[in-house]
Amino acid sequence: MQSARENLLILLSTPLYIIVIGIELIFSHLRKQNTYTFKDTIQNIYLMLLNGGSTLLFVRYILVLSFCFLQSPAGSNH
Repeated sequence: MQSARENLLILLSTPLYIIVIGIELIFSHLRKQNTYTFKDTIQNIYLMLLNGGSTLLFVRYILVLSFCFLQSPAGSNH
């Protein structure tokens, strides 16, 4: 059930992060600070999605491995 929680957290937090990054880009542009460009925004969103995706893949990989080891004959007491 831990995996479902993590999936839900990523599904809920990803749109929030994208909104926050967009707001940061807009405020930077309105204040004429030029500290945050459109290219930086795209790069930030890409890295955020890559990080979330790698976390999901890693968690699923660990779940599959743990399932395989728990189902192996060496782990049983027969």
